[in-house]
Amino acid sequence: MGLAVPIVKIATGGTTAIGADFLQMGIASGVTIKLDERWAIDLEGVGYTTWQFADGGTSARASTSFLVDPGVVYNCGSFATGLRAGVQIGEGVPFNLGLIPLVNVGLFPLGKFKWFAELDLPFFVFGEPGSSATVSFSPQIQTGVSF
Repeated sequence: MGLAVPIVKIATGGTTAIGADFLQMGIASGVTIKLDERWAIDLEGVGYTTWQFADGGTSARASTSFLVDPGVVYNCGSFATGLRAGVQIGEGVPFNLGLIPLVNVGLFPLGKFKWFAELDLPFFVFGEPGSSATVSFSPQIQTGVSF
């Protein structure tokens, strides 16, 4: 269980930064199925809420979306790395598909829980019928507890 916060969004149409152009936070939850000591399947979902700030003639707007992003994780010992495949679902979200490389570090135990920090590097392709596809890269930090 964690909190996900994108830092910046670099897309075909330009670059936007959290706090300057938008505010976005996500609540991440998931289940990890350990296959052996090193390999695991990670079934994750993140519910995002986004506040897009007003820009010139464009008024501010808010939206909610859900990211379904299962993947595989390899435990390297002091950290874990992995790759997820993702699709975003929500009102006004066009066709999309993404790959999300990740690095996860367990910080310290909290009783039966463990606090973690994760760097996600999602690449997404978006498209609508009759228009060309756009590509986005939105690094984000995730932190929370695992149990």
